[in-house]
Amino acid sequence: MPTAMRLIVLETLQKQIAAVSLQDLETAFAKADRITIYRTLKTFEENRLVHSIEDGPAP
Repeated sequence: MPTAMRLIVLETLQKQIAAVSLQDLETAFAKADRITIYRTLKTFEENRLVHSIEDGPAP
């Protein structure tokens, strides 16, 4: 069963027309824990709802 956070993140991602970074989502969900967002994205990736793009080393 999807959690409220997963539903909100999925809805947000579906509205995007370009790639979204973890930092973008952290900003959008400032009150959410960074680990929760990361795990949500990982779950989505494992279930092929999203895919990751490597854009180079993190700053």
